[in-house]
Amino acid sequence: MGVFRFFKKNKAEPTDEQKKWNKMWDLWAEGRADSPYAELMTYQSEINNGGHDQYFSMLRIRAICKEKWQFWKPLCLQSYEKICKMHIMHIGN
Repeated sequence: MGVFRFFKKNKAEPTDEQKKWNKMWDLWAEGRADSPYAELMTYQSEINNGGHDQYFSMLRIRAICKEKWQFWKPLCLQSYEKICKMHIMHIGN
């Protein structure tokens, strides 16, 4: 088999761009990043519905909603816990 080693291609070192893509896919596999495919399909959908500007408007709106949710989430969870406790007390009587 040593004769065929001559025909085997050496693997090239990945470029910086390839390393970035690999890192992105690793983060996606770990659940710490959104799928770029989902992002692309969202972009395509928004282009079909209203154009390039609509995509970026929706992106901005989603970011604002996410920021607001960070404020409301703890309050919602506290309310949910109170409602559950009240419900358990009601069932017990």
